[in-house]
Amino acid sequence: MKRRLAVLCALSLTAVTLITGCGSSAEKGQEGSSSEAGNEAAGVSENGSGNDVGSAELTMFWGSAEAQEYTDYIKEVISEFEAENPDIKINLSLVSDPEGQIKQQIAAGGGPDIINTTSTDTYLFASADYLIPLDDYAKQYNWDERFDQWVKDTLSYDEKWYGLPGQMDAMVVYYNVSMFEENGWEIPTTYDELVSLCEAMTEKGVFPFTYGVSDYKIANQWWISQAFCAGLGQEDMHKLLQGEMDWTSDEVRDTVEKFIHLWQNNYIYKDSAAITLDDARSLFTTGKAAMFMTGSWDVTTLDDSITGFDWNVYQMPSWREGVDSVLPVALGGSCSINTRCENPDAAAKFLDYMYQPEVAARMLEFTTLYPQKNIDISGVDAPEKVKMLQSFIDDTLEIGNIGYCAWTYWPVNTDTYAWNNIESVVMGQTSVDEYLNKLQENFELDMEKGNVLEF
Repeated sequence: MKRRLAVLCALSLTAVTLITGCGSSAEKGQEGSSSEAGNEAAGVSENGSGNDVGSAELTMFWGSAEAQEYTDYIKEVISEFEAENPDIKINLSLVSDPEGQIKQQIAAGGGPDIINTTSTDTYLFASADYLIPLDDYAKQYNWDERFDQWVKDTLSYDEKWYGLPGQMDAMVVYYNVSMFEENGWEIPTTYDELVSLCEAMTEKGVFPFTYGVSDYKIANQWWISQAFCAGLGQEDMHKLLQGEMDWTSDEVRDTVEKFIHLWQNNYIYKDSAAITLDDARSLFTTGKAAMFMTGSWDVTTLDDSITGFDWNVYQMPSWREGVDSVLPVALGGSCSINTRCENPDAAAKFLDYMYQPEVAARMLEFTTLYPQKNIDISGVDAPEKVKMLQSFIDDTLEIGNIGYCAWTYWPVNTDTYAWNNIESVVMGQTSVDEYLNKLQENFELDMEKGNVLEF
């Protein structure tokens, strides 16, 4: 789980957590056995896989720590692709550090055909001319019809599209449905209603929001992302991240002060710095806390742990009058094509296959959620709560009110200062003025260094 959470520090999975190396490159990493086609090509399929792009041999890197059933599924998909495209061979290699290898190789002038990296690195690689624009392939394969505009914007540079999205993260509030019903509590729709709900829970001897970061301080990103999105909304949050609004503005100040109020009143577990993530999660799964604000990645863990009550999710309400509630989202990575790839047409063809709706739907079995439209998950062998969460996110994204999680959208220096110092602010060791001024200084530094994602 922690690998997924530290998105800026690790390579997350895009369609299959894969990295595909150039067939002619001497820097392929550890060699592995290739999968066999198994039968003759099936001809032209609905996804256009019958288009002739010539022959190619591509090498895929796969994290050796991945679950065996996940690896088995990838091998199955590769076999199916090769059966339809016998002139394209995919060699699967298990490696322990795909992130390190890809960064070393691309910096040395080589690298894999398909660059699997973070959204931020996609932007930086594109600006350095390491990646091929995907706009022509998007037209050829109708990728525009599969992904919302915000996905394309996130993975674009200089108005060109450079990556297909990896796993999607969304920040939601998991809540104890049984406890809500027993006490007549309603899902809050405003900040004042949220505070009133927390007061009622406290009077009942229940912790409103559980929270713990003692073993993983970077998890402070989650509440920072949620608070800023709730306090600013989509439009102002976008302005803030594009340098069109100061981090010292009244709107940002109000947001931070409201977060401090929740924390200092123990509505957000006040001793969060003293307990672990597992301890915090346990407070919710054992019914001691009514709500758990965390990411979509926790759905399977909660589903496996909770037995004594029903639970569901809701979207954090807006903390500011006149601003719509938003769902903070992030992309756990992206797949792009290296400019040095000898057969980019073949690489694009394989990417298109991996992002077919039926292939993407089956990834839900591994709790891999995608920001991909028109995926039918009804027949997927996944827990009902996982399907529930995917449907909830799909319905919310269809409305279009999205927020921006720090690990995808915030520039690195601003993000690092924000999560690394928020505890001293809520504990009164650092003033709000000092915190906001430092955020502004770090953002200006990020602007100078070209770290600010344009979207």
